[in-house]
Amino acid sequence: MKEKKEKWNSKYRTAEIFAVFTKHNFYSNGFTPEEMRTTLEDLGPTYIKIGQIMSSRTDFLPDSYCKELEKLRSRVKPLDAETVRAIIEEETGRKIGDIFSDFFSGGGGRVNPNAPEAGDDLRYDLTLTFEEAAKGCQKEINVTRVENCPDCKGTGCAPGTTAEVCPDCKGTGTVRTQQRTAFGVFQSTGACPKC
Repeated sequence: MKEKKEKWNSKYRTAEIFAVFTKHNFYSNGFTPEEMRTTLEDLGPTYIKIGQIMSSRTDFLPDSYCKELEKLRSRVKPLDAETVRAIIEEETGRKIGDIFSDFFSGGGGRVNPNAPEAGDDLRYDLTLTFEEAAKGCQKEINVTRVENCPDCKGTGCAPGTTAEVCPDCKGTGTVRTQQRTAFGVFQSTGACPKC
């Protein structure tokens, strides 16, 4: 289902780009410097960023175009936070909170190697007749998934025992070592040799 949506969005976006080019008379004589800037603004944030980069490429564009595109660096139309959020979530297919948690999980981007991992997305190809798709239907499908062991509940411990925390890494899976030298203290982090 997502694959079809992406194809539709791609076709829609292509039509939208051609409509913007037509609006700015690209097909008659090309763009003047101002038309190029306003076209990039109408095409949205990604194209504005391309214009900002192109503004410094005097080896690629005439000076008049570069000067006009410089306006994209200082006089670009601002976007409200909700629009930015929607664009990021649409482009990445993820909620913005999830993206930031990836950056800051474990402090400064470090991730605990023993932490549970998020599951993979599931995909199931299902064939429907036109009538089923148009009128709706119910189908039963089988999906294979990983579940916690009923005996240990995912801890890996035998029944009646408890998990021991590694005295070296305190359960993080990594250890930090320091060496004092004449040049200062060198610090390194590596996998815990005990666990």
